[in-house]
Amino acid sequence: MSVIVPTRDRPDLLARCLESLKEQGLDSMEIIVVDDCSLGDRTRSIARGAGAVYIRQDYPQGPGGARNRGLERARGYVVAFIDDDCVASSGWLSAGLAHFKDGTIGGVEGRTEAEPKGDLSPFSHYIENLEGGGYQTCNIFYRRDVLRSVGGFDPSFPIFREDADLAFRVMELGFLIPFELKALVYHPPRPTSYITPLKHALRHHFDPLLSKRHPHSYRAMGSFALARSHYGAYLGYVCWIVSIVGGFWWLALIGAVPWLVSQIYSTQKACRGKGGGMKDRVMVFLVNLAVPLVRLVAVVGGWIRFGKLVP
Repeated sequence: MSVIVPTRDRPDLLARCLESLKEQGLDSMEIIVVDDCSLGDRTRSIARGAGAVYIRQDYPQGPGGARNRGLERARGYVVAFIDDDCVASSGWLSAGLAHFKDGTIGGVEGRTEAEPKGDLSPFSHYIENLEGGGYQTCNIFYRRDVLRSVGGFDPSFPIFREDADLAFRVMELGFLIPFELKALVYHPPRPTSYITPLKHALRHHFDPLLSKRHPHSYRAMGSFALARSHYGAYLGYVCWIVSIVGGFWWLALIGAVPWLVSQIYSTQKACRGKGGGMKDRVMVFLVNLAVPLVRLVAVVGGWIRFGKLVP
């Protein structure tokens, strides 16, 4: 059993993650920490202090590249991936490993919860995967031979969708990737900046590439390159463009209606069930003014670059 943890400049979070791995109770487990060029020596000291194999990248290659480097070193029949900011529950590895007695299983997707939630704000970052189908590499298992047969993570996806692309390639070989509720990992929320939603919107530049390579799997995943909550904003953009080009100024007023409804809905969705004061809610609304347009530009740019436009 091999566990690969990519990391960069988060030594305190890494220490917490490694502590949870040491409590798994598996004697045959090897932990591989791949350092994607952290500053200083703390990451190396923490990894080696936890008894992990420490590998440092020669230059930053992103999480996918770091996982591939760990895969080269891995010796276990099964390879588990977890992120450095996650905490594994006590039975995580055992629950995932139990599935690999079946030769049709190429991977196992675990459950990820945002705990402890604490005081969430609209700008808190966390990952939740409660029902499966996301294939996030913060909590997933694969057979090592299957991973190597598909070539590991594709560097064409440097920051986003590399996890889904890998899962799709494994399943296209005929292997199954079931979802295991008991393979539980916690992803504690942490605060982010106000511009984080804009960064996340830019990542959808890679959706056209994923759709081009795996059209059926992409549709089955139920993901959308252009968020359906933004369709009203896009309708408003069309109305405004037509009103400017054609001189139909009344159309600009009509277009403002779906645009405003979309903005209010997106703001309420981002703030639902979360704390934060009026300042956070105002900032969500202001940031959401730009998010639909940024995401549209990112997706169209992906279409031009990769030759595939997706809805």
